[in-house]
Amino acid sequence: MHRRRQPQPPQPPPQPPPPPQPPPQPPAQQPPTAQHTDTRPLRRLFATVGTTRFDALVAELLSDRTLAVLASACRFDALTLQHGASPLPWPSLASGLSSSLPSLAPPLTLDIHTFPFKPSLLADMAAADAVISHAGSGCILEALYLRKPLLVVVNDALMDNHQADLAHALHALGHLACIDSPAQLPAAVASVFGVSSSSSSSSSSPSTLPLPPQFKPLPEPDGSLFANLLLDTAGLPRIQ
Repeated sequence: MHRRRQPQPPQPPPQPPPPPQPPPQPPAQQPPTAQHTDTRPLRRLFATVGTTRFDALVAELLSDRTLAVLASACRFDALTLQHGASPLPWPSLASGLSSSLPSLAPPLTLDIHTFPFKPSLLADMAAADAVISHAGSGCILEALYLRKPLLVVVNDALMDNHQADLAHALHALGHLACIDSPAQLPAAVASVFGVSSSSSSSSSSPSTLPLPPQFKPLPEPDGSLFANLLLDTAGLPRIQ
């Protein structure tokens, strides 16, 4: 007796081998940045020239001698510069970040970021440990109300420099430091922002460092002073 053989189901056709995978690509090269290798907090400096031009301040701030003082005597790790309509001495700085500073020998490094204008500078000031500013009242008051150590540089090229009056008055009251020419900047930043080796290893967090002992905090604004002046002039009772 013969058994009928059951038909076998058809076999699927063989699959072609997968295409070869391309070799892995190396990671994209990032522009060099300054390496912060010690354990102290980063120190950030913000500088602003306002909405016009202050060519002498920009040139002096980015000069070899001033950058060396900022990195060595002041131990700053990063500089953000709002340069307004003033030209930059190095074309590479116009695109943003640069750490190729010929004046700084290892291990000194300083990251530099530049921009011409922003709707507000408040966030940049708040993120900084110290501020260098022109003598505009808006920038001065913003930095002081943020309790930032402030060095004001008067634009000595202006003919009717009324801004200098406010800067000199606040300097006399001990709220800020003021110089009358960008040529005085290297000595001024070393005096105002310079740190010793012991203080540079402090555990204080960035942007919350205390004011230098020579600076007095600016009192909070009191709107009743002007209101009472108007009420006194009108012969009305004052605000208590």
